[in-house]
Amino acid sequence: MGPPQAEGQAPALLLVKLRLIQRIICEMMDLSFVIVNWNTRGLLLDCLGSVYTKVKGLEFEVFVVDNGSLDGSLEAVRASFPEVRLIENEENSGFARAANQALGKISGRYAVLLNTDAILEKGAVEELVAFMDKTPRAGIAAGQLLNRDGSKQNSLDNFPSLLTLTMSQALLSLLWPKRFLGKRRRYPEPIEVESVVGACMLVRKEAMEEVGPLDEDYFFFFEETDWCFRMRKKGWGVYHIPGARVIHLQGATAERFHSRARLEFYRSRYLFCRKHRGGLALAELRVTVFMKLVFNLLFLTLSCLASAGTVAEWRRRLATYARLLFWHLRLCPEGNGLREIEERAFVVMRRNGVKLKMLGRYKEALLGAGIEGVEKLVKRGRGRIIKDGGRSTVFSLALAMASPERWS
Repeated sequence: MGPPQAEGQAPALLLVKLRLIQRIICEMMDLSFVIVNWNTRGLLLDCLGSVYTKVKGLEFEVFVVDNGSLDGSLEAVRASFPEVRLIENEENSGFARAANQALGKISGRYAVLLNTDAILEKGAVEELVAFMDKTPRAGIAAGQLLNRDGSKQNSLDNFPSLLTLTMSQALLSLLWPKRFLGKRRRYPEPIEVESVVGACMLVRKEAMEEVGPLDEDYFFFFEETDWCFRMRKKGWGVYHIPGARVIHLQGATAERFHSRARLEFYRSRYLFCRKHRGGLALAELRVTVFMKLVFNLLFLTLSCLASAGTVAEWRRRLATYARLLFWHLRLCPEGNGLREIEERAFVVMRRNGVKLKMLGRYKEALLGAGIEGVEKLVKRGRGRIIKDGGRSTVFSLALAMASPERWS
């Protein structure tokens, strides 16, 4: 009877040993970088390069969550950074949901949420870690964001309110300097703040486990603001660390789709208000925003008329305010934001391969995918046949941030 019992115990003993080894490894790992990507291959490679060349003396792992990119991002990461742990999604369902996929797998004591348009400077992450190690109640810490020329960006913020919406940050900082902080002030030491800009944000794993993951109701904006609010509500501190410097190339997607990004911004602001301020505050906020949009639209209309429409920036802003005002008049319905972005590529499929006719920015990805990849997109509902000839077939592909099933 003895030997069979020993054999039965062996797998259980082995499992205990494996769990012990896993626990030791987890305790040794300092950082888990989490990077969410959508069609920003060049930025992503630069970002990863800064991680692997600038972070010294810390044990770390890197997760890249790709939200259905078609620009060759995945292939480029596999070729240049094979040690990166890739998570592949078929569509872009938002930053929070993608980041949470990786956050559920991390081994580090801290997670570093890093945007693809962020480039670490030497010592930045080490300074964040050193601060968190000596400040046990700190749940989140973020550094000073910089433009490419070294000038400061706004890296910290207050929670949204009627004041922050109706008045400029510079004026608020001048009138109430202790409450409203800004980039024009110099901070020689780390300071506790309400919220930080999440382009490079260090988060304590213990705090995440207590507070919960990012709120997936947010698609593109205010995820970190909501997280900071919930962190502080649970007693965790949020800190700005001025000595941790990070180059931030700022929102390529938001800039490219300016009016849609602004609409998504307001949608997320209203969502934050509804979740944390209540229905009355939400109604007041919407009325204030509507009045401000009307004023801005009238002012820009007069400005464009006075300049005979020669100022391109005024025309762009006028179109943006008109779109936002129309969306508010429709009582802020779902849709029309960043998750509905769609671009169209026309592809000719031949026996000897795929030839891209339009939309050159996805050329490499589509050529790499081949006929099978194009057919897969069509099967997913991302395209249709325009012409089916004997030697070639012409397809129209809809390359969207989310599939039709996601936003119908």
